[in-house]
Amino acid sequence: MKRLVLAVAVFSSVALAQNVPQQLALTARLSQAGQPLTGSHTLLLKLFDTPSAGSELWSESALASAESGLVSLTLGAQTPLTPAILDGRPLFVEVAVDGQVLSPRLPVVSVPYAVRASIAATSATLGNLSPTDVALASHTHQGLYLPLGAQLACTGTQKVTGLGANGSVVCGPDDTGAGVTAGAGLTQSGTQLSVSFGGSGAANTAARSDHNHSGVYLPVGAQLSCTGTQKVSGLNASTGSVVCSAETAYTAGAGLALSGTQFSVAFAGLGAATTAARSDHGHVYNCPAGYLRHWFPGPTPEGTHTLCTKAVAGNVTWPAAVRSCALNHGSGRLCTIQELTIARSPTTPSSPQQVLNSGYWLGDRLADDQAAITNATTGDNFDASADPLSTASGYYCCTGGNFFR
Repeated sequence: MKRLVLAVAVFSSVALAQNVPQQLALTARLSQAGQPLTGSHTLLLKLFDTPSAGSELWSESALASAESGLVSLTLGAQTPLTPAILDGRPLFVEVAVDGQVLSPRLPVVSVPYAVRASIAATSATLGNLSPTDVALASHTHQGLYLPLGAQLACTGTQKVTGLGANGSVVCGPDDTGAGVTAGAGLTQSGTQLSVSFGGSGAANTAARSDHNHSGVYLPVGAQLSCTGTQKVSGLNASTGSVVCSAETAYTAGAGLALSGTQFSVAFAGLGAATTAARSDHGHVYNCPAGYLRHWFPGPTPEGTHTLCTKAVAGNVTWPAAVRSCALNHGSGRLCTIQELTIARSPTTPSSPQQVLNSGYWLGDRLADDQAAITNATTGDNFDASADPLSTASGYYCCTGGNFFR
């Protein structure tokens, strides 16, 4: 779109002395590329207090019909132009035609400020007072105020001591502080007296002579320290004196060690824990991962025996099974016939009972050239023999011992 030009702008006031319309008339000529505009156009008009930028004080949109570029508008027809806007400051009009802002802004000439004529006689000067509220310039206040006397100041060292009936000041000698001196507890600097504070503290007020601190501080007692090896063990509430007593000597009893003033548990044996065990604690043996735990009672709880068993499937020889229990299964060993008898016994408090598989290596060697192997087809007689270098279908690993429950 080619640039629009605001060729002519003329403001004329329609203000009267009374009942002032809050409106202004605007006549302008619009042209584009040197040709006057015709037809209907939307104009957006704004008032600012500066030629550029500044604060927007008022705005209004209007649909104007241009004839040979000439448009005539009445500003304030929709949004009134109040005296608060036309308050005497410089104003500038910004015009936008069909959304295109024209520049520069146009200054508002003095004619529109006749809007303020309706308030010039009252609002701007007398604060909206009525004529009956305004006094004549020649009025007097006789009987209400003292007259302004001929003498309004004193000379030399004299000071004003009052006012005469004619409004003149009454003078007299300056006797302020004459003969005044600072007594005990006070200091004097010129005409200023101050309390002579002593000691610590920052308060600028003086305490009464009979004040007390009862209930706030202990009185200073006669005895403030102990003699010999005695130590302070308290304070006497009535006198403030310290209470002395013999120093308590501490020694380390059984199971404790004392170093200076520090007691410690006299730990012994292996381990790194810094906490002590309870006297009735137990040491239930925990089987390695993958093992079944079995136990059977002895004559006392301390004599309870714990047994752990593990069935391992795999085609191995007897020597390989021995090594595998030790290296791969919790440092175990091949189970003996006696251990498997206990593990599979229905009368043993086992949880759960070990079920035997046929053809698994055991730990009993029957002869130099034979090894024990399970034989589930003969009941409890499962100590069959086999060549140690032949391959069995699995083996049994055991571990355990006598442990406190």
